[in-house]
Amino acid sequence: MKCRRIIFLAFTLFGLGTALADAPFRNHRYDAFKVLKLNSDNIVFIGNSITNMHEWWEAFGDTRIVNRGVSGAVSDEVVANLESMITGKPGKVFLMIGTNDLGTAGINNAAHVAANTRIIVKRIRKESPSTQIYVQSILPSARRDLEQQIQTNDSLRAICKAEGATYIDLWDALYSVSQNNEHSLDYLHLCASGYHIWCKAIAEHIGTDCTYPENGVNQTGGIGGSNGMRTSTFGFAPVRADDILLIGDEMVSSGEWHELLGSGRVKNRGTGWGWPGLGIADVTKQIPVILKGRPDNVAPERIFLYVGTADVNGTADIATLKERYEALVRKVKELAPHTPVFIQALLPMNDATKNATRVEPFNNALKAIADANTEVTYVDIYTPLLNGNVANTAYFSGNYLDGKGYVEVARILAGYMGGGVKAVTREETDERYDLLTARNNFGANLGTVINMQTGHGIGKIPAGSMRRLFKACEKGYALLADETLTVKELNRAGAAFSKQKLSVLENINRPRMSEAGKEYWYKLYTPNRNNRYMTSNGAGCGVTGNEIPGYASIWKFQSRPDGTCDIINRADGSYLNPAAVYNTQVKTSSETPQRGWTLSYANAPGTFIISSGNVQLNQTAAASHNNAVFNWSTGQTGADRDDIGCQYTIADVSDTVIIHKRNQ
Repeated sequence: MKCRRIIFLAFTLFGLGTALADAPFRNHRYDAFKVLKLNSDNIVFIGNSITNMHEWWEAFGDTRIVNRGVSGAVSDEVVANLESMITGKPGKVFLMIGTNDLGTAGINNAAHVAANTRIIVKRIRKESPSTQIYVQSILPSARRDLEQQIQTNDSLRAICKAEGATYIDLWDALYSVSQNNEHSLDYLHLCASGYHIWCKAIAEHIGTDCTYPENGVNQTGGIGGSNGMRTSTFGFAPVRADDILLIGDEMVSSGEWHELLGSGRVKNRGTGWGWPGLGIADVTKQIPVILKGRPDNVAPERIFLYVGTADVNGTADIATLKERYEALVRKVKELAPHTPVFIQALLPMNDATKNATRVEPFNNALKAIADANTEVTYVDIYTPLLNGNVANTAYFSGNYLDGKGYVEVARILAGYMGGGVKAVTREETDERYDLLTARNNFGANLGTVINMQTGHGIGKIPAGSMRRLFKACEKGYALLADETLTVKELNRAGAAFSKQKLSVLENINRPRMSEAGKEYWYKLYTPNRNNRYMTSNGAGCGVTGNEIPGYASIWKFQSRPDGTCDIINRADGSYLNPAAVYNTQVKTSSETPQRGWTLSYANAPGTFIISSGNVQLNQTAAASHNNAVFNWSTGQTGADRDDIGCQYTIADVSDTVIIHKRNQ
């Protein structure tokens, strides 16, 4: 039989969901949280870009308020990184999550958001019982399914009632966002006026009034999209005579500088979510909004500029880029003539050639600008973060600063900021980073248990087994509630729990084996990788993952004498063949393979890994591979339970009537 040609449809996740493709951005922000310290006075905002894009502490004039929003975040990521957002037992937590889930295939349903929100609330309750929890409704958006949004908010309200948390309904107050009016430019994110409405709605729970002017007008500086909306918030924010403003692109916007530098005088005026961020010309447009947006604003004490990454990654020559930067400095000096300006070197990239041919010449141009202007100082943050001729991996993840990288930059900047500013030390950073990494890992491991299903269906765990695991979970959460535990103790407890969990979850109910006269048929798909269904393309051909299941996406399991099983396709009777070498496509065969397959629990509720020796099925994400199913596992062991491409759900379709038209 000839291999059937498959046509794959490319799709794009719009809005916040697009950031799912930008995992490095999200990961570097989560990593940065590990160096920031929380205590019982803190008020923590947790969410996605709608939370991330706002300076909450400035809106309320309260430095106890901290931002733990991450652009593109989905609820699963909040669960996995929760420890770095609650360790220290903060006084209050404001949670808004779920919009990205609803925009992402495979998790775009109210039940998924509700399940993870329940985990988050329960974990905060267990680990920090004195923390007041506020769950905010997701905001209305024309870019998400209306019914799903309503169902999600209904679920969140019910969770709050059951768990003793406070539900804050923002739907009516901000319904106009879905109409793309003056409060939003994209039917999803917020302009400053929208944040003003939000702040007033939660002010009683914060305990202080919003500082924004009642007659404030959105000023975007002529910049569109989310960057324009972010710019508008600068026009509502106060600037005082002793302020230190950090102005620039993504590197600036992703840093929680008032925490890193221990001062409410330090204010973030960065814009951009995802490398390389905003260019020099757009930052120049922002300057009037930043400095003159409010009539009561005055010239700040100091201004720090960091911008140019997008420009250096472009094609303009260095002389042109120097001219752009000179125009930026002139605009700053025009509006704040007596304020010292500090222009930061671009950070090194992980590309030696680009550093040599673009970054270093650009930095030399910045130094020349500083030398030619009074009250303009060049700040070298390039050399200290360089290793050889590329970015030092101790401070970077790819081209993004990680947590320790932000600390290193803050330490350098503190030397130029005068009194009252104190960066955290490397020693306390290292200790906190290691501790929160261990706590995150342990907490995320415990969290995988909460939503596991007990029962007799495929992928469920027998009740007796689950009772033992729930008991172990309770002990684990009790350990996390004790914040005196060392990294060594946490790692030891985590390893012990993992061992116990695996021993229990290996009892996962498996699909029935077919035999003569009785066949059971199943669809196999990857719920955490876009619901792609494993599909045969004819005996001897490569297996692919299809978005829409067909007759060739149906399989049966048949026992072998050695306790393994064959996996056989319904359409063509071909066998899934485990003969593939590492990092190659898995194929089918017309003959019985030499080895069979085993099914075991994957680290996601109701899912299996499917392996044979060191061969493990993995649904690729790359369209360049035609969404092929590969043999892939970390370390080539055939036992990787964490890769989402290896996590298969098995659905029984034995009773489904399937009409099959064979290709002519």
